[in-house]
Amino acid sequence: MSTGAGIDEGRAAFREHRWTDAFRSYSDADRRDGLPAADLERLATAGILTGNTTTGLDTLTRAHEEYLVVGDVASAALCAGWLGMQHMFQGDNAQAGGWFARGQRLAEELAQPNPVQGFLMVPAALGKLYGGDPAGALELFTQAAELGRRFQEKDLSALGLLGTGQATLMLGRADEAVSMFDEVMVAVTSGELSPIPSGIIY
Repeated sequence: MSTGAGIDEGRAAFREHRWTDAFRSYSDADRRDGLPAADLERLATAGILTGNTTTGLDTLTRAHEEYLVVGDVASAALCAGWLGMQHMFQGDNAQAGGWFARGQRLAEELAQPNPVQGFLMVPAALGKLYGGDPAGALELFTQAAELGRRFQEKDLSALGLLGTGQATLMLGRADEAVSMFDEVMVAVTSGELSPIPSGIIY
């Protein structure tokens, strides 16, 4: 099987949410001849979704580096943000903080404002939410959701709205929060979001 065929099979499996097949096909193609940045990112996603978390994070790091090589700073910054989120979920706060800082530095190289800034607001808002400052979290989540709407980034809009709902709930406004959660679940169940944000929300 040629490398091109392996990549095509990986892409098809990824589109169809056949994560195990995508992981296998992409991994085979990567071992033979490497993958471009976008396919490395998809391989990383498939790895994380199939429980191959270490491989997924290593591959996402490679995608980040490859995006920098080809000059795609926005995608590199987003990879840094997702790496930070994954390390945060694993309790590795030092690694998470390092990746968030790198993502922020790269985001500052882009035109302002930009959706990458919004994605990087999410972990900062989570820190405030779980640090006992729901009002501060609400402000950041609201800004992130607004950037998502402005730039038509549905993942960002949904994550921002989910966080807005969580902060609103902690502020004692349950009816408002439930309405936000219902709206977020519509985005998940209708297939509007990419796989990892869907998993985080669901």
